[in-house]
Amino acid sequence: KLKLMECLHRFCGNCIEKCLRLGKKECPSCRIHIPSRRSLRPDTNFDNLLASIYGDINKLEQMEEKQIELVNKRKYMNNAYAESRARGIMQQATRRGNKKPNLGRFGNQPQPKPSSEGDASESQLVNFVLRRHPQERLVCRLRREYLRTSSDITMLSLKKFLKIKLSYEGDVSDFQVLIPLGEEKNGVILDDDYSIGYVHNEMNNTDHDIVLHYRILHKQKQTT
Repeated sequence: KLKLMECLHRFCGNCIEKCLRLGKKECPSCRIHIPSRRSLRPDTNFDNLLASIYGDINKLEQMEEKQIELVNKRKYMNNAYAESRARGIMQQATRRGNKKPNLGRFGNQPQPKPSSEGDASESQLVNFVLRRHPQERLVCRLRREYLRTSSDITMLSLKKFLKIKLSYEGDVSDFQVLIPLGEEKNGVILDDDYSIGYVHNEMNNTDHDIVLHYRILHKQKQTT
């Protein structure tokens, strides 16, 4: 540490010397004029105090640099994995994978049979937000957007639910359910047989509840 004799403020030696070298002849804290580098004095008492608290300062700084480098490396790897996963999911959604439809409970379909006791437990409930697409104007917003349902509910069941809740007079097939994902600004269209559990587990790259958008397909045809 270096100390300014004019005001007794302390700074990192490299920092204050760079400040003076760039022509700023003033204290960064109080703006008092500094005639030259001769106004700088080593502050051995302060250095000794830091050494008594933290030990070897150089080793401490090296350790912190290694920790920062490790954190940045892990963050880069996580981001690369998330981007790769998002690209794979978008390609899968484009190909429209041949999954067997999961039957939902909003329509007239029978409930799926539990594989074992406790399948209807809290762990199989999924929280999500079902929100009108920002560009949709033909149907209204849901009065209650935050929903909690079984993980087996399909997108087709959500469309039937929307038709009833919004008093929509058209066909269920007019609805599209999308999820904002990656670089797809308008969202990725979800197949009717996708379950909310599948979407939550495979397409949600955040720690938050998933947000789904709905819109009317006829609107897209009219605007093109």
